[in-house]
Amino acid sequence: MAYNNFFIIVALLLFGFVHSQEKNVNWSILIDGKMENLFNSKIVAEYDNGNIDTYPVKLIPGELIILSNDYSKILKAGNIKKIVLKFEFAKVCKDIKYYDYEIPIFNSWLSQSYFVLNIYNLDLKSNRKLYTPLPNKNYNYQYEFPNSGSRIIQKKLTKEQKKCNNNN
Repeated sequence: MAYNNFFIIVALLLFGFVHSQEKNVNWSILIDGKMENLFNSKIVAEYDNGNIDTYPVKLIPGELIILSNDYSKILKAGNIKKIVLKFEFAKVCKDIKYYDYEIPIFNSWLSQSYFVLNIYNLDLKSNRKLYTPLPNKNYNYQYEFPNSGSRIIQKKLTKEQKKCNNNN
């Protein structure tokens, strides 16, 4: 009995220690307007000297989880040339379709109180009518964070946008 209690206490301490080594960042990633399960996620940083570091991350709905040491290294590095968030998504309908995303990011985005990334797959007819694909990609994206954000130049307005414009 004492051995079981000792084992449970050690396991809880190890779990707490490992969990405390992670940094949870308030990030929401929506694909075609929905929060989805994403996998094989990582941040790839290319430095001015040509070195490339890969940092594994977990993307769960509403959070980006990264090791605290990696988080600090990315935020404090002044010699980063380019940072890319890479991840995959599988859409299940009649069959399974896999999507790979590469989103250029800035290290300052990781320190925002919240960050929302909207990705629009252009294999959906409704998205193709509205958005132009990124070069060599079949998607486009926009993002929002406090006091900032981006907007994609749309080909035409949505019904909701037209309704809003008519009310003004």
